[in-house]
Amino acid sequence: MSDSVSGNFARGAIMEAKAAATIFKGYEWLAEITPFFKAVDFYDKINLIAVSYKTVNGLAENTKFANLYNNLKDLMLIKQVGKTAKYGDDRIVKGVQMYLQVTPGYKNAAFDAFVIEARKELGEANVIISSKHPE
Repeated sequence: MSDSVSGNFARGAIMEAKAAATIFKGYEWLAEITPFFKAVDFYDKINLIAVSYKTVNGLAENTKFANLYNNLKDLMLIKQVGKTAKYGDDRIVKGVQMYLQVTPGYKNAAFDAFVIEARKELGEANVIISSKHPE
C-alpha cells in the first residue's frame, strides 16, 4: 500500500470512528462486526437503511474519484438486491445513502460531476455532503 493510500485509509478510519460516535450515534457501526461489509459502514436498524460513509479530499487535483464510482455501483446493487451480507451476517436493506465528508472549501469539478451522478442514481436526499467534520 502506498503512503498516500495508507494515509487516506487511516484518515478515513479515524473520521469514521468519530462519525460513529456523533453523526451516526444509534446506528449499527458495521466495522465493529467485520471490517469487510462491502460499501456499507453504518446501518439504521429501524428504517433498514445502509449508509456508506466516505471521506473525500475535494482539494485533490487530477483525480477521477474511481473509488467513489465503484462504491456507488455497489450501493445500487445492494439497493436492488435488498440486502448486504458478509460471512453470513446479513442486513435487510430498504434504502441506501451515501454520506460524503469533504474537505472544507473544496472546489473540484470531477467531484461535483460525481455528486450529480450519485444523486441521479440514489435520489437527491440520499447523497449527503458535509464539510463539518465530526468532533
